[in-house]
Amino acid sequence: MKSKHYINFGSMKCATSWIWSNIHRDFNYYGSKEPPLYIVDSTKSYVEYFEKYQSSLNFNPNLWMLDSNQLGMLSAYASHSSIIFRNPYEYANSLYNFWNCTLDSGVFLSTFKLYFDYQKIIHRLPWIGKIFYYDDIQNNPHGIIDELTDYLEIPRITVSNSRVNQTVYRNHLKFNELHCIMLNDFVSRFEDTVQKDLSHWKKNASN
Repeated sequence: MKSKHYINFGSMKCATSWIWSNIHRDFNYYGSKEPPLYIVDSTKSYVEYFEKYQSSLNFNPNLWMLDSNQLGMLSAYASHSSIIFRNPYEYANSLYNFWNCTLDSGVFLSTFKLYFDYQKIIHRLPWIGKIFYYDDIQNNPHGIIDELTDYLEIPRITVSNSRVNQTVYRNHLKFNELHCIMLNDFVSRFEDTVQKDLSHWKKNASN
């Protein structure tokens, strides 16, 4: 196993690029931010991909979607791991615009609801060292990097890029009462799992 192999399991549009841009050089890793998913087909191919680096990172934002065997292999290989979650209403809108979707709001939310069921995502991961929240990255970027470097047991660094990339919103999803019931329930169940008050994430159809 690497002296340090840090895996961030996801997700896209949750500031993974921002964290990467601030830590990878101080982590002494100069490989790809998002290694291809095919290397997770076997431990051998995964190890071979990273073996030229003393310390390494895998920030492919789709790792959380892998099957249980692949996730188990990743967790066994990682020395450190994390995942980033975002207010599901914001996250849904960000994905909708990032993918240039033209689907009806209800069809989009029904099709991609797994992306917002954070309790289910957490339960799929065999091991997670740290959970970060997009809100905190936006509100306290320096503090999050300090928390991360402490967790990784590397020297604290100066945040060189304090701006988190923002999605350009061309369209906005319309959340009706049923959508809000679904997303609010996802938030409630996630709150129970992580023992954190996330009531500020919840909405109703009128706001």
